Amino acid sequence: MIMKLLGCRSIRFIRYFSDVQKVTKFKPKASRKINYCTPILSEERKKSINKIVALQISGRYLTCTSFLRDGNMLVDWKMLCFPENMYKFNLNDIYNSVVDIMKDLPQGDAYLIENYMKMPSNVNVAGANLFYIKLQTLAMLIALINSSQMKDLSTNTNEKDSKVVLMKARLHARLFRIIVGTEIISSQTITESMLKGNFPEHITPITPGIDAVLTYNSVQDPAIKELMSNGLMMALTFVNLVLNCNPNSLQALSTSYSKKLKSNKK
Repeated sequence: MIMKLLGCRSIRFIRYFSDVQKVTKFKPKASRKINYCTPILSEERKKSINKIVALQISGRYLTCTSFLRDGNMLVDWKMLCFPENMYKFNLNDIYNSVVDIMKDLPQGDAYLIENYMKMPSNVNVAGANLFYIKLQTLAMLIALINSSQMKDLSTNTNEKDSKVVLMKARLHARLFRIIVGTEIISSQTITESMLKGNFPEHITPITPGIDAVLTYNSVQDPAIKELMSNGLMMALTFVNLVLNCNPNSLQALSTSYSKKLKSNKK
């Protein structure tokens, strides 16, 4: 009406449904590639890995879980300790402590460390300080392990793969289904069962060495046992998902555990 009063020709906005179909094109959603670890390992790098050392740190304790890919064998656990007053450390103190720890670190082709993404939201000031000290310790540990790797390489080679592999946070907990809501429950029952020869159906069975069984049974502190258990699960997660791409493990990881329980009840 206003257009007519101004002497302008009216414009008709008419679009047929067929025209809309031609204009609107929905692109298919690209499939998201999930990386279980950082850096992404090449096939050649995967084949070169035989001895795996999973590192778990809590407080002043560092547990080293040694695992042989050849024969799927749990070799043993090794417990290393930082000084008791670690929470008072500055960067120089942390560096010196990590240098001392490096002398007793087991040899391995790959060292696994869980990739911590963020600090828990419900911690106090002391807890936050310990968390940052833990991150600083891990950062220096990663740097020293990789720098020792560089020293061993000849100047004519281009092979500079990181010896440290950062596993996706909570990946082993998801694979072994020890997450309830947002909390991770104890993994010791599953580990004790595996040491007796009983394994989850989606995990390739392993052979525990005699030393490993004796070491695990000799530990009385439940907190240390939990570190040892998580270290074993991290090593098995790395072997099944990253190195061997076990189809049963991949399917179990992508399947909702709650849905599986509901289907079993039916």
